[in-house]
Amino acid sequence: METHEQTAGLTRRAFLARAGSAAGTAAGLAVAPFAVSAFASKARASWMGVAQDDAGQVVASPFEWMQVRPGVFASSNLATGGNCLVFRGGDRCLLVDTKFPAFSPLIGRDAEALTGLAPTHVVNTHHHGDHSGGNQAFTGNAIVMAHEKGEGRVRGQFENYVAGITGGARTVERAPEAFRATIMKDLEALLAQADALEASDWIANTPITSPVSGLDFDGEWIELRHFGRPSHTDNDLVIRLAGRNVIHTGDVVFNGLHPFFDADGGASSADWIETLADIDALCDADTVIVPGHGPAGDRGIVRTQQRYIEQLRESVRNAIDAGTPLDDLRDQTFPFMEGMGFDRLRENAIVFVYNELTSG
Repeated sequence: METHEQTAGLTRRAFLARAGSAAGTAAGLAVAPFAVSAFASKARASWMGVAQDDAGQVVASPFEWMQVRPGVFASSNLATGGNCLVFRGGDRCLLVDTKFPAFSPLIGRDAEALTGLAPTHVVNTHHHGDHSGGNQAFTGNAIVMAHEKGEGRVRGQFENYVAGITGGARTVERAPEAFRATIMKDLEALLAQADALEASDWIANTPITSPVSGLDFDGEWIELRHFGRPSHTDNDLVIRLAGRNVIHTGDVVFNGLHPFFDADGGASSADWIETLADIDALCDADTVIVPGHGPAGDRGIVRTQQRYIEQLRESVRNAIDAGTPLDDLRDQTFPFMEGMGFDRLRENAIVFVYNELTSG
């Protein structure tokens, strides 16, 4: 969800800089009540920064891990970047997304603490820096996968990744205070090797080229899907743990938050709606959805995201037909947008769809 400069008011990078303050979500992140579901009400007790591993040991972490299914762990802390997922099958450990560079050593240790095994396989849901920024910790000793369309975008972000190390003290402040000293030690170790890092250290060593591919984790099937169309970006991957009935959507779903439309990353609001319909078709009443940002939920958060984009397109189209100029429209809001978190992305959403609908 973090990368290029945007023409729609506040840039994504500036938004993250303001949002990730020492006070975590309290500064710059007006977080709305999230989508309510039976799953969410049962899991809420796990959102306090601790989770239990399979042996019942408590694992404390700034990333707020929750066990969404036996042996399947997902993070949900807003201030530290995109949600990760960890799962072990046999002698393989899957990590989905790697957050920012400064957090990558701790993410690796968390994965091992929760599953008993360091990540052997890493998947990026897309190229944005809060989902791929920690890749450099894994590309040398794990299979790192991402959609092939993201490779050039990752390469183009190299200076941002390095800045995430050299200027990583600001990133550390995203974490709760109790964890900052540990993360600062990790950051100091990263700084010592920063000059030797290259763009290839962040690029997936196993690009995904097929619409559907997968991994066999000792009989547990991990499915990777690219729906053949742009959505949040042009390289979104959706990860489905078929036997556990868990889907990580990456930033194709934001739970309770305004979504980010990445004009430079190939986003398409119309195609995004179709992708959400395809994800919903993979779900049943018991499916757990891990969104790119916000807590996990059921298929209702997929449908809510779809309705948001449908209403956004309809509302902006009506404003265009009424002759409302963009400079007036960008400061407005619509009823369906009220109470949403990530409020500074509201303008981005309106301006993106306006430009999309008026581009011919």
